[in-house]
Amino acid sequence: MYWKNTGLGAVFYREKRITAKKEHKCSECGKTIKASKKYYYSVGLWYDDCGDHFGTYKMCLQCKKDWDKILEIFRRKGEDEASCVFGLLKQAIEDALNAGFLTARNQLVKRYLTLS
Repeated sequence: MYWKNTGLGAVFYREKRITAKKEHKCSECGKTIKASKKYYYSVGLWYDDCGDHFGTYKMCLQCKKDWDKILEIFRRKGEDEASCVFGLLKQAIEDALNAGFLTARNQLVKRYLTLS
């Protein structure tokens, strides 16, 4: 489960909401963020058991909202160390569903997971 990842930390991290000057791809949903639209830009240097990793990420407003929602759900369920791991929103939602924190009718599940 992604939120049980220990030994992960940030040397530095910055996030800001900005306006796109050109098209970008959302790091979570893969949809295009069009020029002149607002999005979240994150940059940081993270470390884990494998070493340091520098990254920049662009996230559409919907995915940012959804990360905030899923983190709130995890924290309400006692997972105080849950944090945004860029590129793993779908995995976080799947983990929450499997842990019983969400039901198949939840909008996050409907938006990101295809259930058979």
